[in-house]
Amino acid sequence: QMKNLGKILKSIAMVMLLVFATSCSDDDNDDPVIIIEEDNIVEAAQKTSSLSSLVSALAKADESANNDLITALSSEGPFTVLAPTNDAFASLLARLDGFDTLDDFNNEQLQDLLATILKYHLVSGAAVGSGDLTEGQTITTLQG
Repeated sequence: QMKNLGKILKSIAMVMLLVFATSCSDDDNDDPVIIIEEDNIVEAAQKTSSLSSLVSALAKADESANNDLITALSSEGPFTVLAPTNDAFASLLARLDGFDTLDDFNNEQLQDLLATILKYHLVSGAAVGSGDLTEGQTITTLQG
């Protein structure tokens, strides 16, 4: 029974990651985030209306005792967030069976899964602008 649940969660994670990655491809530079030096990543995201779903996803993932993404991103960086916009989250949720809103990540396992997905969008130790990235470049995220 637990083996099947593990397989199902791994399958969901892979599908979500693939959908999330493809849904993010068209939203580059629609609403660039300007970070004021006094702002940390979380504060900057909170001030950017197109990133409200990202802020909500971080909070939802942090409902699991295993995660503390908001505290980590509120600390001194540098960090780079490959920030999915509200449209990217809407596209992801529209493609997933059983996940209509972030509230559907309603238990610790699903919140941990959400945290895993978010960690693929976080880079620690570097403050990199989109203009600094090149096609095909490999970067290491917090998830690996």
